[in-house]
Amino acid sequence: MSRDVAVRNALAYAIPELFWGFGWGVAIDNPMPAAFADGFGRSEGLVGSFGLCAAVGLGIPMLFTAYLLAPWSRKRGLLFWGHLVPSAVLGVLALALPHAAAFGADAVEGVYLASFMVFFLSIGVLDPAWQTLLGDLFPDHQRARVLGVCFSLNRVGGFVGGLVAERMLASASLPAETQWAWLFGIASASMIAGSIGFLFIVEAPREPQARPPIREYLASVWGLVRALRTVRRFITVDVLAITGMVVVAFNGDVAIRDHGIDASWAGVWTRASAVTQVVIALMIAAVGHRISPR
Repeated sequence: MSRDVAVRNALAYAIPELFWGFGWGVAIDNPMPAAFADGFGRSEGLVGSFGLCAAVGLGIPMLFTAYLLAPWSRKRGLLFWGHLVPSAVLGVLALALPHAAAFGADAVEGVYLASFMVFFLSIGVLDPAWQTLLGDLFPDHQRARVLGVCFSLNRVGGFVGGLVAERMLASASLPAETQWAWLFGIASASMIAGSIGFLFIVEAPREPQARPPIREYLASVWGLVRALRTVRRFITVDVLAITGMVVVAFNGDVAIRDHGIDASWAGVWTRASAVTQVVIALMIAAVGHRISPR
């Protein structure tokens, strides 16, 4: 692969992260579900349900990404559509929210959770394809650098998104449904714009493969988990990490609901965490390429 193509692919991976990080910071980052619940008089149950949607929606579809990819000669199409669909879901949520609010808080919660269930299911299918194509496009010593740049831009976008969320949520003149319709609409537009970048990836076509029977495919996945201790260890660590993220999301709920912190504070939290994550991502970009694969 030529240097020009490598740079193009790196930009095609990194620039969408700026837009997606912005959208995530505006409406989804850890304290945002608590701020949303506060706006509609909901309790910590909504925050927990959001975490459940994320865990189930992200986890289960990942098992089937390889199955879905088998007949595809290129992966960039799945990356594009896998980013576009959840982006559009947030746009639908933005349009539906004011109408749901007319039927009460229960309807708002239902629309919110249903939308994010679809959102996370879409990303669950997408994520393994995003990571495997990264491995196809860049050699070992470049992947950490590309990932570091990607996550740095993601969190820069998240920082700006947190600022927008803070300003919007601090506006006492707007009802909650209007505030959040704007936030979800802004997030959707940003993520749709970012999704376009994946169409510029240059990849070598691969030989399409026939999908095996679904039972045979699932048996092979289970056999892989049983055979490789490293996979089991990775699953355990990942489960602990996801559990930690769900628990951290409740910190925002406790601060807003139990200690009277204004919901706009969610944007401040998002910005503070984004700064820390940018520092870590830049460290990965700086030193990751020096680590030799085992």
